[in-house]
Amino acid sequence: MHDKDEKKSWDSERAQAYLDNAELHVIERGRTLTILERLFAYHFQGRRGLKLLDLGCGDGFVTESLRSKHPDHTFCLLDGSEFMIEKARKRLKGPGLFFVTETFENFCDAPKRDDKYDYIYSSNAIHHLSSAGKRRMYFSILQRLTDGGLFLNSDPVSPASERSEKWQFNLWIDWMREFVEQRNLAIQPEVIEKVPSQYKNKPENQPDGLFEQLQMLREAGFHDVDCFYKYGIFALFGGTR
Repeated sequence: MHDKDEKKSWDSERAQAYLDNAELHVIERGRTLTILERLFAYHFQGRRGLKLLDLGCGDGFVTESLRSKHPDHTFCLLDGSEFMIEKARKRLKGPGLFFVTETFENFCDAPKRDDKYDYIYSSNAIHHLSSAGKRRMYFSILQRLTDGGLFLNSDPVSPASERSEKWQFNLWIDWMREFVEQRNLAIQPEVIEKVPSQYKNKPENQPDGLFEQLQMLREAGFHDVDCFYKYGIFALFGGTR
């Protein structure tokens, strides 16, 4: 197997592992999705024919939910993983859907384009970028928003101190334990207890603090910058153009 094929296989395995465990590992995934959808509805007040971009779309789970409630829009799903894009294609069918295989780096480096979006949203993806990468991404997102457009990011953030991290990791473990008990899942407690440290030790995870990222958004030129929901390390935040 060539190096390129090895990387593709590894990426697919990692991507599938994320999909298999997302409901357990992402605190209040459903509630966060509901808030993301309602903020969209509040902001655009029933407008139709909007252009939406799912940035780091994964298997299209977020867009599927949003589209089920707001079908009268155009949805573009972007991800750097061909594996994820194929998963999204299988999940989502019908008109008004566009799929783009593009890395975040290429998204940021692309020359100024005329294609703009009314709503850009991202879920559990941007924390893979470095601090400098996030600043570039937030600036690039602002440039791709229409005037009055909305950006929301649902993502893990870094705790402000070691003590806070310990508390928030314990919250995470407690939530996963409750999730397993409520659904009577056959998952051993020691598996759950390892999840926060495994997340922290993966080099691809590079979360920045919530307050630091709110400041990044302000510096990029966003308005109405705020955090709209937070449970432990998982936060939903963003702003408008």
